Amino acid sequence: MTRLLTWTLSILWNGSTYNQTTTDSARLISASGNYSLTPPGISSFGGRGMVSSATFTLANHDGRYSADGDGAMAAYMANNGTYQMPISLVASIGDGTSVQLFSGVIKTVREQSPTPTQTGIVTIDARTMEDMYLNRRQSTTVTAFAEMHDESYTEADIMARWLDDAGLTDGQYTIDPGLFRIPYAWLDDESLVEECWLLAAACGGRFYGDANGDLVYENATHWLKTPHTTVST
Repeated sequence: MTRLLTWTLSILWNGSTYNQTTTDSARLISASGNYSLTPPGISSFGGRGMVSSATFTLANHDGRYSADGDGAMAAYMANNGTYQMPISLVASIGDGTSVQLFSGVIKTVREQSPTPTQTGIVTIDARTMEDMYLNRRQSTTVTAFAEMHDESYTEADIMARWLDDAGLTDGQYTIDPGLFRIPYAWLDDESLVEECWLLAAACGGRFYGDANGDLVYENATHWLKTPHTTVST
C-alpha cells in the first residue's frame, strides 16, 4: 500500500496574522533542517544552547520573490523586509496524519537568477523561535526581583516570568514544573534566551524552541515521566 505525502509551507509575508498566511507549497523544491540543543562538542548541560535552523528552496520562475519585481511581494522582499517573519512546514500522509516539521522565523531570503539549465529560485534560511528573542536585552526591576525572592520562585517560575515580561503568552511557551527554588535571579541588560539556557542547564534541564514554534523548558525528570517510544534494531 502506497502513501501519498503532501506538505504545506506557510509563510506569513505580511507579518500580521496567520489568517493571512500565503501558502507557497506548490513552489517548494526542497527543504532541509537541523535540530540541535547545543553546539557540537558542548555538553547538553553546559549552559550554551543553539538555535536550530531550516532551509527552504522555492521556484521563482516568474519573479514572484524578486525584490525588484512589480508584484505585491516586492515590498516584502525589499530591504530585508522578511526578517523574522513566521514560517512553518507541515507534512501529511494519506491516512490523514500530519506532522509539524518546523515552525520558526525567516533569517534571510537569497535570490538566484535563472540560468540556461536552471529556473530562478530563492533560498529561505529560517531559525527556530529562540532567534526572535536571542538578541533582545532585558533587565529585571527591583520590584520583580524582590517578588521572585519572597515568593520562592523555582526555575520554572523565573523562566515564565522572564518570558511574560518579553511579551509572550502561555500559548507561546511550555514549561515543566520547577524542581529547585532559586532565591536570587535577575536579568541586567542580558539576553533572555541565553539566560534561560544557563538556568535550565544549572537545574539539569534544557530550554529550546520546538517544531511547533513554542519555547520549551524540560526539567531534569522530563524523560522519566513523559511517555515516549523507542526504536531498536
